[in-house]
Amino acid sequence: MRLRHVLVAADESDSARNALRAALAVARRGGARVTVMTVIPAHAAVAELGPPGPASYGPELARLERWMA
Repeated sequence: MRLRHVLVAADESDSARNALRAALAVARRGGARVTVMTVIPAHAAVAELGPPGPASYGPELARLERWMA
């Protein structure tokens, strides 16, 4: 079976970082794409980022990118 896409859940923990590294290694071997997903509770997101919408995604994306670096 050939993997075409790998989904990794990330919560900014060391375990999630290890899972991301493993997913990237598997994806490289098989030529698959990797999507990193992070989930925060809706009430926390609204309190921190404001109402949902593309304009509110910037801070969360920047935080995830810093964590992935």
